[in-house]
Amino acid sequence: ICNISQIHNLLKLKCYVKHLIFVVLTTHALSGIIEKLSNNLLGHSKPKWREKMRRITIPLVVLFYLFSVLHLAAAQNEYIAIKSPSDGASVPERPIVEGKVKNNSAQVWVIVHPMETSDYWVQPSVTVRKEGRWRVQVYIGRPGNIDVGKHFEIMAVAIPEETLREGKVLETWPKAQSQSEVIEVIRK
Repeated sequence: ICNISQIHNLLKLKCYVKHLIFVVLTTHALSGIIEKLSNNLLGHSKPKWREKMRRITIPLVVLFYLFSVLHLAAAQNEYIAIKSPSDGASVPERPIVEGKVKNNSAQVWVIVHPMETSDYWVQPSVTVRKEGRWRVQVYIGRPGNIDVGKHFEIMAVAIPEETLREGKVLETWPKAQSQSEVIEVIRK
């Protein structure tokens, strides 16, 4: 059984695989176009030319793929991480969540998901410090003892696609330029 962060990583891998397929097909199409152009210019295809194209195509595919994956990862990753609390920690009703974001001008929000519900709660706004560190006091469950022992997931997002505000209830994790790994905590 996969937890949310494992599923999130699998979706990223799926994106990379789709990207690889796109690059391979594009490179194959380009090599076909180049071969047709050379056939038109040279009259007919020579076996040496086909062999040279095969030798060139594979390295080109690898180079295009490496470049595109690095570009995709750089564009997709504003790098945001939750440093505290740790995954599996027992936390009080109002713990401090601390983290770091690569871009210290990024808008950062923390989302809490009570695992017994389908709600995702936007927490108070986060102030990002000069060096990219941030911290915010969040709500883990309802006041009192009603949620003691219950499990909650926490995720931080940088530069969300939709407008977020404290107390907003979402149907799923918000899409953003960068998302932290999901951590699970237990209310004590």
